[in-house]
Parts: sequence; C-alpha cells; structure tokens
Amino acid sequence: PVDVVRTRLYNQPVGSQWYASGVDAALQLARTEGPFAFYKGALSHYLRLGPHMVLVFGFLEQLKSFRARAVSRKCGS
Repeated sequence: PVDVVRTRLYNQPVGSQWYASGVDAALQLARTEGPFAFYKGALSHYLRLGPHMVLVFGFLEQLKSFRARAVSRKCGS
C-alpha cells in the first residue's frame, strides 16, 4: 500500500501539486478509488518476488546443510 502512494507522489507532474503530502495522497486515493486501490499491482509484485524468495530460501537451506556436514566431518576427524 505504501508503494502505491509513493508512486502517485513521484509521478505527479513537475510544478503541479496534486498531492500536498503522502497522507494527502493516501486520503485522496481512498476517497476517489476506494480502499482496494492501495493494492493495485500487488499480484504482479508477488508474481515477481514469490519465485525469487522460494529460490533464496531453498538455496539457504542447502547451504546450511552443506555447512552442517562440513562441520561434522571436521569435528569427526
């Protein structure tokens, strides 16, 4: 939700004051487009980051298991 407000602030034309602040942008967004407007783009954001996070945690678990095996071999010899 904060990303939507921030994008609205950044994309307003130079020299115009559509929004006075972040709070003003959030209030106008809620008033004109409703509460679900804060979640525009959430699905595409998840579809982009979801697989990335699955891979990161998968690799992390593999590295932890490799490290545990290496430590156990070192301690065992």
